[in-house]
Amino acid sequence: MPTIRFAAKTIECLDGANLRMVLLRARLPLYNSAARALHCRGFGSCGTCAVRIEAKGRLFGYSCDTAFDPGLIKFLEPANLIIHETNFGPAHSPYASLAGLSVELRQRMRLIHYPDGFDSKTSVIQLVHEGEVFHV
Repeated sequence: MPTIRFAAKTIECLDGANLRMVLLRARLPLYNSAARALHCRGFGSCGTCAVRIEAKGRLFGYSCDTAFDPGLIKFLEPANLIIHETNFGPAHSPYASLAGLSVELRQRMRLIHYPDGFDSKTSVIQLVHEGEVFHV
């Protein structure tokens, strides 16, 4: 049975359970700051999504539609593979901020949700391409 560690609590859930629903049922706070009032109700538009998943001694980090936050980077940093978004606007992480991270961290990071016309040839972080499969 999967175990979720969140906000200093441990919760067990069924395989395939919806993470958002498991946390809501456990009455754990899903949102921070203004997102408490303006959150997306699970539709993925609020810009506050980040998770770490551990299995068989490996760690996967995922961040989508999140403003650049050093605390979030620190949360994701232990992961063997990090999928992170980059785009324009306040709910996204600017590429320059991610490119300024350590070489070692960038080597474990892959970018998604990059803007149209993004110059992949000059990127110091590899991009995720549709259909690509990763083994963590």
